[in-house]
Amino acid sequence: MPACKNCGSTQVDEDGAHGYTICMGCGNVLEDQIIVSETQFAEGGSGRKHMMGALVTDDGSVIGGSALPNKFGCHKNYQRRIVEDATRVMHCIANRLKLAQQHIDSAVMFYKMALSKRILQGKRKSHVCAACLYIVCRTEQTPHILLDFSEIIRENMFQLLRVYTRLCNALCIKLPAADPCLFISRYAQRLQLGDKSDVICVTAMRLVSRMKRDWMATGRRPSSLCGAALVVSCRLHNCSRQISDIAKIVRNATATITKRLKEFSETPSSRLSIEEFENVDLGEEEDPPAFKASRSRTSPGSQI
Repeated sequence: MPACKNCGSTQVDEDGAHGYTICMGCGNVLEDQIIVSETQFAEGGSGRKHMMGALVTDDGSVIGGSALPNKFGCHKNYQRRIVEDATRVMHCIANRLKLAQQHIDSAVMFYKMALSKRILQGKRKSHVCAACLYIVCRTEQTPHILLDFSEIIRENMFQLLRVYTRLCNALCIKLPAADPCLFISRYAQRLQLGDKSDVICVTAMRLVSRMKRDWMATGRRPSSLCGAALVVSCRLHNCSRQISDIAKIVRNATATITKRLKEFSETPSSRLSIEEFENVDLGEEEDPPAFKASRSRTSPGSQI
């Protein structure tokens, strides 16, 4: 008889029906999945004998015997076909976005986790596959946004957002906030800045870093901060780009970019020259724009 590792007692109780081995001294569960290794045979109605049970491979497929349906209402082979179909859909999406094979493998693992938790019912396969790939992109910090996946599968972005949020909540996934600096090079390439592309990107990334320290990135879309930073950086390096042109590239409204520029103009960094901005690092942080706007509304001088 096996001895308990907790108290050393040899008085254990094996429950073959439920597959448990429990110590009678301290109640510690020694085994919770007892596998029967002997071969048993049963006699059918016609007098023929057949082997009980079936062989199960590492991937869950059943070889021989009777494949009983699992608790999800389908066979393991059927689940494997579901995963294979989802993998093909992910390959099509990943090829359009130029994602690596490791991203697809990680997304397939998230899909299997969602399948085991029975949260895929009533959802389109394209939505779930795109959401799993987006979770991987957020985890690996790749320069992709949810709108990219929405355009590829030709579905509403907000419907895809609901599926993505549901998956994160069900799988208990806490993703880091999207860093706007990841998208600067991508948007700058679309602007066709020529020889000034590198220096504009460096200045724009420094602007975004300063905006993050001044609480301008909290609760805002990263694309709007990238648009405002590119507008300022292009003007600093004498590159003529209109706000409307940059707004189309970052897929934000012109009013949104203008609002971010107005918020940045109220920070001390906006009053620095180009040389001072590139060399001087201000240690102080500004209050969030929403807090400053609320404080200005509640101040005595603002009431008439």
